Amino acid sequence: MPWANEEEISFLQTPSEMNSILEKLGYHQVESTDQTQKGIEFFEAVLEKIGKFGPPKLGLNVLMGASTKDKIINLLSGLKEGKIMLQSGIYKKK
Repeated sequence: MPWANEEEISFLQTPSEMNSILEKLGYHQVESTDQTQKGIEFFEAVLEKIGKFGPPKLGLNVLMGASTKDKIINLLSGLKEGKIMLQSGIYKKK
């Protein structure tokens, strides 16, 4: 999500699942930051630019194809509804 065209390859992990995977790989979490609001603002700006100027020659549309706008709208809805969150973090090797 949002790049997957088939349900079989569209899946997300919860923050605790990702943390567990990284811990099993020998990392420990130093810092975690919720980036959801910044993501909402970013994708709203992307949609605004697409609306004004059309898709860019080099942008997400190269990765996502003809359904880019629909995929961004779906992603934005998920972020705004709290179904998806964007989180960044710093991890160090134990």
